[in-house]
Amino acid sequence: MTNDALSLSYQYGEKQFQATNPQLEHTTKGYRYTAVSSEGEKLILYIDDQNCTDSMSGMPYPYTATVIIGNQTLEGCGGDP
Repeated sequence: MTNDALSLSYQYGEKQFQATNPQLEHTTKGYRYTAVSSEGEKLILYIDDQNCTDSMSGMPYPYTATVIIGNQTLEGCGGDP
């Protein structure tokens, strides 16, 4: 993610999402980004200022991330460990 674009590879790289100009909103817990691809698909990314531990590696991260895309919700960690 950059200031001008947001991209996501998910389902083990089988699906891709790309959009320009994600809209940023501040929330009580952190940030919410909303983006719409050129195909009209909407993605919402929540980044909460809450510690998170990666379930596979056990590595701690400073943020919790939630992505809502279509009818899917993806949850994980974010930031530099």
